[in-house]
Amino acid sequence: MSQTTKPKSRKSVYIGAAVLVIVIILAASTYLYYSTPKSLVSSTTSQALASSTAPKALMFQAKMVSSEEVPPNTSPATGSATVTISPDGNSLHFVVTVNNISNVTLAHIHLNQTGKNGAVVVNFYLGPVKNGTFTGTLAQGDVTSANFVGPLAGHPMSDLVKNLQTGMCYANVHTTAHRAGEIRGQFTSQ
Repeated sequence: MSQTTKPKSRKSVYIGAAVLVIVIILAASTYLYYSTPKSLVSSTTSQALASSTAPKALMFQAKMVSSEEVPPNTSPATGSATVTISPDGNSLHFVVTVNNISNVTLAHIHLNQTGKNGAVVVNFYLGPVKNGTFTGTLAQGDVTSANFVGPLAGHPMSDLVKNLQTGMCYANVHTTAHRAGEIRGQFTSQ
């Protein structure tokens, strides 16, 4: 008895060819991935990201503690204020959170450097008095230059941004026990 081989169908030939093509593509891409210098990949990626023309939002944060007040106090309260300037530079979104603070009356952005008191330029919270001890979001909202007060009243948003970028703004939360401010923190770029 002689053994004869059955001819392969075209379907199985096509499947075999497709599998071979996939294996070649995977092998080539693996070779390229591992043989391309990482410095070339990261510099190309950095150039692509840098060439993006879309404006980006600017973010600043102030971590508030009692020891930053002028003069300092011994309150255990802490907090943070985050401001985000819109990509078009026309508005500011803020979120102010506090921890273990009692009888809050006001919260603002003040204009001055670390260690010196300054004028209010943006209001975050104007009352009513938040009676009792509070932890959580004290205030959040949106501001335009039309809302500026004090020395920035009538100025464009870009003036506030310049002061934020140069460390000339701080967040301050006032209470009934510390009317000039219980916790304070200078804004830094994020």
